[in-house]
Amino acid sequence: MIEKVLIYNQKLSKEIILKDYVEKQSDHLKKKYLDLVYDLSNFKIKNKILKNHYNIFKNHNLWEMSLIQEKNTLKSKSIFSIIKFFACYELINQNKKKKITFFLHDKLLINSLKDYSNKNKLSLNFEIISDSPQQLFSFLNSFLSIIKFNIKNFFLKRKNFKNLDSETLIMSYFAHYKFNKNEFKFLNWKGIENVIDKKKISWLQIFIPNQKIKTIQNINKYSNLSKTNNLQFIENYLNLKIKFKAFLIYMKFFFKFFFEIKNFEDKTKNELLYYLIKIQKKDILDSLIGFHLYQNLIWILVFESIFSNIKKKSLDCTYLKIKIGKKHL
Repeated sequence: MIEKVLIYNQKLSKEIILKDYVEKQSDHLKKKYLDLVYDLSNFKIKNKILKNHYNIFKNHNLWEMSLIQEKNTLKSKSIFSIIKFFACYELINQNKKKKITFFLHDKLLINSLKDYSNKNKLSLNFEIISDSPQQLFSFLNSFLSIIKFNIKNFFLKRKNFKNLDSETLIMSYFAHYKFNKNEFKFLNWKGIENVIDKKKISWLQIFIPNQKIKTIQNINKYSNLSKTNNLQFIENYLNLKIKFKAFLIYMKFFFKFFFEIKNFEDKTKNELLYYLIKIQKKDILDSLIGFHLYQNLIWILVFESIFSNIKKKSLDCTYLKIKIGKKHL
């Protein structure tokens, strides 16, 4: 069903398709969102800005790796909700003397608009056009995800750092490939063997599950490439020491959140920032006390371990589109 806004009085009636309005105002709404994320990052809590509460060793910063900072709409569906809220907020304030009825199915958006209406004593009307589920943060689910992650990677074969000592190290997602003659051909690196001798290349991959290959262990069913030293997964360098250290740091930030950070949205005087935090609360909690936090700690510690144990490279080819690739390699 199409989400829309009906604005009317005794003299006129105007219907606005919310998606069309957002697209028309996309540059303006995007800038508003980015400005507020910046404000959130620099929001002061106990004489220290929020992002600096998440500095850890060797200049790593967990806030920079958060879902809020990553701004990935594939991972954070709530981004669409907050952008739509900005659009509705503008329409409300542009039409204060008119009646407004919202036809919506986005529960995050509906609940936030109702809250805004109640706080400002507005007479907004709502028609729920379909019932879409609202995802809420669950600490229990995050904790179970941590356990599942550790069990899944417990039986992986550990690789020797010497396997990465080829002249060239290529790091990439394990994605965008073709399977041909018992070998994976990576489309993003097509023709690399014309530039670099493939015997001098080590591959370090971030595994991404799909319908055919759901775990790293499944790769052996499709290819014997994983039995050579050419293809390595980051998870192959994950050990108990790293997992334990990651969990200890995770617990430190878990308690820090509840003693220092919790309910910080109530301290802001910026109305739009308040609703950004409210609508994206699940992403914030997942990044600050959830599985996303634990996983980021794992990646930081694994990369630190890898790069402190391999030879320096004369040529590095990097194809990482995730935050850790941009900020922490």
